[in-house]
Amino acid sequence: TLQKFTISADKSGDLAWGQIVFDIAKTKDATIGCAGGTCNVTLFDGTNNVAGAFTTTLADASATAGTITFVPTDEEVIPAGSSKTYELKATVGGAVTSGNYVMSKIVKKATTNTVSGAQLGLLSSDNFVWSDMSALGHSKTTEDWAGDFLVKNLTTDSQTLSGTGN
Repeated sequence: TLQKFTISADKSGDLAWGQIVFDIAKTKDATIGCAGGTCNVTLFDGTNNVAGAFTTTLADASATAGTITFVPTDEEVIPAGSSKTYELKATVGGAVTSGNYVMSKIVKKATTNTVSGAQLGLLSSDNFVWSDMSALGHSKTTEDWAGDFLVKNLTTDSQTLSGTGN
């Protein structure tokens, strides 16, 4: 598991999200199956695989820093007053020995509030794109989407997988 995180909706209404960007730092000898714009990683909601598309800025297996971006096929909805815990999973390979690691976190990218808009308009500018689903006929194109500015607990704590042994 590269990253485990929980998203909660308050009791006043459902919440939807449409993008998460994970910042990755690693030693060059640890690999996670990301190169050339694609990634062999999976996002789970409990035991369910969340359908969607992953892209990466990690150029090749030896890249030491970059991002993994996930956009779900359908928006992920968190019902009012509840939460969902997600896990970003990958097979870590290469030299998984002492001193080697893979570290991940979700970083708050926005420093000012982005005017709400359609989901597609926010995908390149924010690391977490979400909606309060307040627009009549809510969809990916309605103007009720927001970026990561003022999202509680962003930036997340870094989570690190470290190698042991020789």
